[in-house]
Amino acid sequence: MKLGAMNAPFLEVLDEIRLFGEMGFDFLDLTIETPKAKPEILLRKRTSIMDLLSVYGMSLVGHMPWFFEISHPYESIRKAVLKEGLKVLRACAGLGASKVTVHVESHPSLWPEGLRRKFIDAQISSVACLWKEARNLGITLCVENITDRSMRLEEFRRLFSEVPEVMFHLDVAHAALEGGGERKALRFMKIFRERLVHVHMSDNECGKDDLHLPIGAGKIDWEKIVKGLRDIGYDGTITLEIHSSEREYLRFSKEKIRGLWQKVGEGPT
Repeated sequence: MKLGAMNAPFLEVLDEIRLFGEMGFDFLDLTIETPKAKPEILLRKRTSIMDLLSVYGMSLVGHMPWFFEISHPYESIRKAVLKEGLKVLRACAGLGASKVTVHVESHPSLWPEGLRRKFIDAQISSVACLWKEARNLGITLCVENITDRSMRLEEFRRLFSEVPEVMFHLDVAHAALEGGGERKALRFMKIFRERLVHVHMSDNECGKDDLHLPIGAGKIDWEKIVKGLRDIGYDGTITLEIHSSEREYLRFSKEKIRGLWQKVGEGPT
């Protein structure tokens, strides 16, 4: 298991790498967003970024902007978003990323009521477009869950059937929203265990808001989550997506998850 952290895109990325490296993280989850982490900015700093990652022995995975509307009902807008998504993929390839995450649509309310099927059609078509470019670049494309309003479990099944080489990114906090708690995350990891290649962790109150709290500050049962991952044999990358101006919460969350990982692995005494 490898633990990483996500940069704040309004901060200097090189400073973020230094911070995470000094904290002992294994990789950078690079969210490629405005204002300070746009593709063109990152590529200008490519040598410095890769050299600094090497200094700390860190690898890199990529993340598209969460606000990209990949299934916008207006085709011209959707095409523009995908064009920007392709730029992100190419930047990730230039920086040596092994995999890149895209969110499924986060605002289905843009679609008129009763057009759920067309909404999902647009999502799958957009993911397929991004996947083709990712494949050409030698990058694994991962699709991240949000809530049932965006994509339900059976719709993920359809996506994976129609775009068979796309992989799954489990966001535990997203699964916990709207009363999902740890139950929904455990179900996702069991059903899509063969596709699961990346995990995001942060805590929340299992309500409507994605709070990005430190591990243990909300209501998610993290021992059950860690046990679920170990039970399916997951030993891949886990990003601690903690959004706080107090960055020491990242270090605290890292030690919390490492401790649980070891505790669960030891089993009953």
